[in-house]
Amino acid sequence: MILLNFFSVPFIISELGPSSYGIFVLAISIAAPMGLLDFGMTDATVKYLSESLGKDDRAGAARYAASGMFFNIAVGIVGTGLVVAIAPFLVRSVFDIPLIDHDEAIGAMRLSAILWMAAQIRQTPTGVMTAFKRFDLLNVGSSLMQAVILLCGLAALWSGGGLTGFVGAQAGASVAATGVWIALSMKVSGGISLIPAFERASLRQTTTFGFWQMLNMLGSILSQQSLRWLLGILLNVTSIGFYNVCQQLVNTLYMIAYRIGQVLFPEVSALVGKGEGKKAAEIVVHATWLVSVAAGAMFVPVAIFAQDLLRLWVGGEISNVAAETLRIMCIGSFIGCLFAAPSFYLLGTERGRWLAGMSMMNGAIVVVASALLVPPLGLSGAAIAYAGGTLVHAVILIAMWRTVFRAWIPGRSYFSAAFGGLFLSTILGGAGSLARNAWMGPSSWGELTLWGGAAAAVTAFCILSIGHFLPGGSDRTRSVLSLVRSIRSTKSVEASE
Repeated sequence: MILLNFFSVPFIISELGPSSYGIFVLAISIAAPMGLLDFGMTDATVKYLSESLGKDDRAGAARYAASGMFFNIAVGIVGTGLVVAIAPFLVRSVFDIPLIDHDEAIGAMRLSAILWMAAQIRQTPTGVMTAFKRFDLLNVGSSLMQAVILLCGLAALWSGGGLTGFVGAQAGASVAATGVWIALSMKVSGGISLIPAFERASLRQTTTFGFWQMLNMLGSILSQQSLRWLLGILLNVTSIGFYNVCQQLVNTLYMIAYRIGQVLFPEVSALVGKGEGKKAAEIVVHATWLVSVAAGAMFVPVAIFAQDLLRLWVGGEISNVAAETLRIMCIGSFIGCLFAAPSFYLLGTERGRWLAGMSMMNGAIVVVASALLVPPLGLSGAAIAYAGGTLVHAVILIAMWRTVFRAWIPGRSYFSAAFGGLFLSTILGGAGSLARNAWMGPSSWGELTLWGGAAAAVTAFCILSIGHFLPGGSDRTRSVLSLVRSIRSTKSVEASE
């Protein structure tokens, strides 16, 4: 799926053109704020489902699943209605969209709302899969579903459907995929019904927990989507497309780290339910080190060869404008990766207000910084604002040790696990960039793959080798190996049942 996404971008841009591609990205981003109506129900459902299953309370798990389905369907309908209603105003009065493209932009926004609604309803069945720790089916199924949805859109684009045909085909495929997910999750859960039901007690508990997740989501929308909106207002829709190319790349890499943290969420919730908070904390800290190794191996090569990667991928026009933007965003995304596992620990221990506060600060920094920096610096200003907002993650990691982990984990071990990989990767990335500037760079995909792979291997080797001698390094190595074996064992046992 990663390769399909990667290689489809040049085709989409060439078929739509830079301006219509920017409108497409803008249309998709408009529906994102409707997710605030979710009130954090998705993560709350996973948490309380996991806790109920940890207590062998299937009846309670069924109530949370049914109420979550009810809420997500309601949110999907309301959110879609809002986007359909306000789309004309946004196109004609807010964003810098050429007059000739107004009708197409309105249609794309309305169809993107349907695409979002289907994804919103899917949150409940995928949450059930997460609670049952069926990450094998979840990951494979998600990849297949995303591939089918994208291929339907590409087929429509190939046949001359234009922007509305592209978005409409994806919306239809997404609705069909939602039905498949519902059936699959009911089978995996052993018959837990996903028929929507209004369960007052379950809704009250999940929405209380989820309120802080809603604020967390608001901050995320401010930090992610507001940059697209501001680019559309302060610059033009073409700049949105160029920025999205960079963000799509770093987000793909970030999601790998996010998946590692997601695997830990039900495990942490179950350990907390059993009163084993110390063990949960140790797993999260050691997993953060594992994430930093993976992040270094991914982001350092991309930062070094940003110009070459963009030139070969989407052409010289975009690479000349966006290479520096991509490098800066790699730094911000690496910092965000470090918070992947700790964020799920905060969720599992009902510290959602931490995430809410962090996300709101992140969003506020991004909005203010981008408003100040985009007019004079363009895309680079947007990237600096994005990276600046992620520094809040580092502040929260420090606060977590002072208030949560200090009683269990020595400070030297904690901070070497949290930030050691980042510092080593920064040094390696800087040295690699200087070396790259001394020659012409790779001229083909083969050369880029060879040099990028070498940079990734060297980065991972250096972080692991040097990290082993940092405070707590030997314990981290053993714990990470044990964690990987545990995850594999869980998957193999569940697959045989």
